[in-house]
Amino acid sequence: APAPNQYHGPPVTFLAGIHGPGDAHTWHDDGFRNMLKQLNMPVKFMSDADRFRWYPEFHKPGLNLVRVFWKPDPNRRKTAQQAWDEDIRDGVMNFYKQGARNFEVHNEPRLHHEGMGHQWHDGAQFGDFLRELMLIIKANCPGVQLWYPGESPGEPWTNQFAFSRPAYKKVSDLCDGLCMHAYAGETNDEKTAVAKIVGQVRDFHQAMGVWNKPIIVSECSVNRAATPEYRARVYANAARQMSQIPGVLGVFWYISHWN
Repeated sequence: APAPNQYHGPPVTFLAGIHGPGDAHTWHDDGFRNMLKQLNMPVKFMSDADRFRWYPEFHKPGLNLVRVFWKPDPNRRKTAQQAWDEDIRDGVMNFYKQGARNFEVHNEPRLHHEGMGHQWHDGAQFGDFLRELMLIIKANCPGVQLWYPGESPGEPWTNQFAFSRPAYKKVSDLCDGLCMHAYAGETNDEKTAVAKIVGQVRDFHQAMGVWNKPIIVSECSVNRAATPEYRARVYANAARQMSQIPGVLGVFWYISHWN
């Protein structure tokens, strides 16, 4: 039997990447794409609009992820099938046809604009919705790998697990891994910012009670008020430390301002 409280999932090789921009039109800017080419890092995509056009050029085989993008209608509760048919299907299928196989299914489901309070009211209800949606994706996209969605930590960051644990229990058999978000607010204390980010990542398997699945830190950053140079130093130091945590496949730096 595996040792308790130690990672015993698939072997991973850590990589650091960049979270793609929140607006799809940025991808149409030549300068933006040239910058990404210079960085030559893995890119996380969102599944909406025409972003799939750039997936073959900018994804990297060692670390790749597409977030299943959905903005729920607060005035109309939808089933998973309705959400798929009306809002999600085309984006996911476009990426799948381009070769994408790793999908983070939805995003920060505790937030109102992501569904909390109108599509679901607690983690168990979200888990029921998520299970239906994951089964639909698997039926339409053979060979996909599905990742449980990340949550922003908040203060204290442990608040998220009262929601996430019961939700994850409903879908654990469908998930190939888990995503998490790690953030720090310190804008002039590099050591504290790094320690906060790395501490959240180090403790995540324990907090979720899951030791047999890899983790992707699908959003990570320090407060946007910090200077770019400061943020770069924090990210470089955090990446070095995260790469030593068993089971962490990679991190995507969340860049607030692409200009």
